[in-house]
Amino acid sequence: MSKTARTMILGVFALSLAISVLYTKRLDLPSGRPWWAGRDPVVHLQVWEDDQELPTISMTIPKRTLDNVVGLGVRSALVFHDDSKIELQKIWHDLQRLPRGQKLSFEDDGGRMLIWIDLPEHAQSGHVTL
Repeated sequence: MSKTARTMILGVFALSLAISVLYTKRLDLPSGRPWWAGRDPVVHLQVWEDDQELPTISMTIPKRTLDNVVGLGVRSALVFHDDSKIELQKIWHDLQRLPRGQKLSFEDDGGRMLIWIDLPEHAQSGHVTL
């Protein structure tokens, strides 16, 4: 193997290592073993407006997808009730450290946004009590 090929292989390896360290650092994983580790969790998002019996918006997104968004540094924001924005990178630390069954809640004039992590088999149970 030529010296140039070895240099290229080492360069690609060093670049891959640097990207993986940066990706892991951005994910800001909780210390220890969180309750959802080793499983395939999902992130739920619901927007509730006043005087409504059901959520206006309800989404279930695989956590792995949001890990990639945060880890790669893609700027993303959740727009809530017209002008309010919640940046995903800013709440990711708190969201990953929530105990099972607890939800992050953001309130604004006339509405409330709930975000939490759950397992897919529990996602089918449906209704959330407020």
